[in-house]
Amino acid sequence: MKRIIVIITALVFLVPLSAQVSHGGKPALFPARQLNSVFKKVVEMAPLPAAVQQIALEKPGKKGDALRFAHPYFVEMTPENSGEWYYSHDGSRIWRVGIRSAGAYSINLIFDRFHLVPGARLFIYNPDQSYVLGAFTELNNQESGILATAPIPGDEVVVELQVPAGVGKTSSLMIGAVNHDYLNLFPHLKSGSFGDSGDCQVDFTCQDDELWSDVGRSVCKIIVDGTELCSGTMVNNTGNTGTPYFLTAAHCLKESNSASTVLFYFNYQVPNCEATIEGYPNQTLSGSNLRALAADLDFALLEMTSKPPATYRPYWAGWNLTASPAAPVLTIHHPEGDVKKMAEAIQPPTYATFSATSPSGVPFLSNSHWRVASWESGTTEPGSSGCGLFDNSGLLLGSLSGGSATCDKPVNDYFERINKAWSYYPENSRQLAYWLDRDNLSNGAWQGVDYYNGLVERLSNFTSEDIATLRYLNPGKGAWSGHNSFPAISIAEKFPLIQSATIEGVYLVTAKSVANSTKSVNVKIWSGSLEPEVLVASKTGVLLSQLPANRENLVLLNNPVTTTGPVWVEVELSYALPVDSFALFQSATLASRTINTAWIKNSTNEWIEFENAQEGNYAASFWIDLLASEVQRVDTSDSRPIDNSLLLYPNPVCDKLNIKLNLDGQARVEVFSLSGQTVLKQAVYINSGFGTVDLSALNQGLYIVKLSVNNQVFYQKIMVKPYSN
Repeated sequence: MKRIIVIITALVFLVPLSAQVSHGGKPALFPARQLNSVFKKVVEMAPLPAAVQQIALEKPGKKGDALRFAHPYFVEMTPENSGEWYYSHDGSRIWRVGIRSAGAYSINLIFDRFHLVPGARLFIYNPDQSYVLGAFTELNNQESGILATAPIPGDEVVVELQVPAGVGKTSSLMIGAVNHDYLNLFPHLKSGSFGDSGDCQVDFTCQDDELWSDVGRSVCKIIVDGTELCSGTMVNNTGNTGTPYFLTAAHCLKESNSASTVLFYFNYQVPNCEATIEGYPNQTLSGSNLRALAADLDFALLEMTSKPPATYRPYWAGWNLTASPAAPVLTIHHPEGDVKKMAEAIQPPTYATFSATSPSGVPFLSNSHWRVASWESGTTEPGSSGCGLFDNSGLLLGSLSGGSATCDKPVNDYFERINKAWSYYPENSRQLAYWLDRDNLSNGAWQGVDYYNGLVERLSNFTSEDIATLRYLNPGKGAWSGHNSFPAISIAEKFPLIQSATIEGVYLVTAKSVANSTKSVNVKIWSGSLEPEVLVASKTGVLLSQLPANRENLVLLNNPVTTTGPVWVEVELSYALPVDSFALFQSATLASRTINTAWIKNSTNEWIEFENAQEGNYAASFWIDLLASEVQRVDTSDSRPIDNSLLLYPNPVCDKLNIKLNLDGQARVEVFSLSGQTVLKQAVYINSGFGTVDLSALNQGLYIVKLSVNNQVFYQKIMVKPYSN
């Protein structure tokens, strides 16, 4: 796996930190160090029971049961019996309650009653507001009246209800459970890991197969009842309707209303196989309805209360009812609640009886499981329960019930069989067939679907070969990708191959940031051919405390903006050294990187290419990614000059690409991936109308070739295929 290297040379409120889909706004309370400084009275939870403290020390957990990480305190807190009301001269009202559970690593809440009237907004946050959930509005009301919230790090939280003037109706709120995290869902970096999953685990993003990249977007971490961790998979139906069905293990749902409390985490994975950089943890949805469950088959089919938005880039996995799946098989999961991992078995699974029982004591039916005899790489752990088993075509075969596999001995895991659960029981509430293939269209298998058809994409100039690093000035102080003595007042990343796009937000992959800082940076979106020229959007006052180091951080724009031509993302360093320190990761020096996309604005407001701003004269990218929809890329592959036609052959090509052109002279060849990344740049001499480009370093796939010669530019699309003898 990749490791970060360090080379020594020469959020105003941030909406995207909402844990459920949020609706803008910010808390009215000013950030504070602790609750006692702003509350006359804080609601205190009792100390953890001795038995729970012992459990926390032992850190128990086994496959075959959900991983319990929190202790619930059952309460009945409402605006009528808890907290304080504040009234403003303009007629608006605010209710706040401060809650402390001493020693908790994080706190999450379950609202047993949650119904907001139009105009009311609710926020949940820690005192310094480095984590803010909300605003929740009437759009977050659910039919069940229950709302589960994501964990807030620390042992203190504030709940704030804002009621504008003129809102006469009363919202109905009751906090029913305060859940005290005793295992630590927000651990500090420890030997390159975020949770406690085993050293043998393989980060999901270390594979680059497009099939698995798609399938992996269907996999979620889930929290149930605010206290249990499991995994599961979004599944498609034969109508391709985008109904958000989700398959997990029945043993993950212990209470009658557990489905209403499920919190779904999307895309929680390390970026670009960088094992020490945590993925963005806050793309979540709350609540679901139970559609089918059979305890003795250990499956539960949920339907999320709302469809995940396109900005989550979700995928609905297909499924296969075969009795003889093709190997290798793969599972994608969240062991110990960690970032997304994968395990592979090179032998096909076989029918087996899993000699275990459900949490309620119901024995599993005989011959109702797949047995994975051994894992070639990776394994499963507590917290993996409910994760999917996929055949070599990426189709779902079942979900994890349990087993004995560990990193030391990765053998014998058992997954419920969806071909057994399909229609073994005739009741709709105990089978999968009624929900996934109501009209019997599948003939035993059905493909997965991207319901949004790739509407939203994440665009990055980082390639699979790039390694995240910090590069320091020499001589001088500070990193090139942040505050330094150059001095840089802004850094920017250019996306050159965009024809038009709607920008939803940007990912900032932060290497250095000061926790609890009140300082901020500004994020700006520009268009322009040669440098940032036209400002199209900005997000000001992004707090450093909301951009934690060694993590990718998503900054959503207040409103998406559409732009044309090359896109530039500027991070403006809106305060001076040496108050705080901030830097993004950048790409390390690689001989294969020949295109520079990183830019720096100096103290005279001049934009300079990074490769011209330091002694090394090497190309680089700052790690800033775009989240964009309706992306149109520069592609004039069908255009031809009137007098000078271009021919690239062979196409598809393995290694050597020949050029035929009715021009001679020095040519510049640039090759772009379809996502806009520059993957190759070469100088080629066209002699008697012929030239050759070496493409042997490229991976299989589609690319766009740009050929510049004698002030003329040509484009053409090519396919690179594997070399075979």
